Amino acid sequence: MGGDQHVDAPVSMPLRQAKACFSELVARADLVGTVTVLTKHGRPAAAIVPVTLLAELVALRAVVDGADERSGDASVAVQGRAG
Repeated sequence: MGGDQHVDAPVSMPLRQAKACFSELVARADLVGTVTVLTKHGRPAAAIVPVTLLAELVALRAVVDGADERSGDASVAVQGRAG
């Protein structure tokens, strides 16, 4: 999946259903950039994303964390992280 390739809106799927077609979901992420949000009891729990998108998110998080640390607002840097 290229950086300028259009990514469709995420698809949502219950975890139980995703287990049955996990290989297909991974292939879709890899080949066409599909993001699948896995839900447990109707609530988002995790996502299957293309590795290129993951790399972009990690890089963006590092930039945001660095900016927050430089500004002295460490509370924003840890917001949303599991503890």
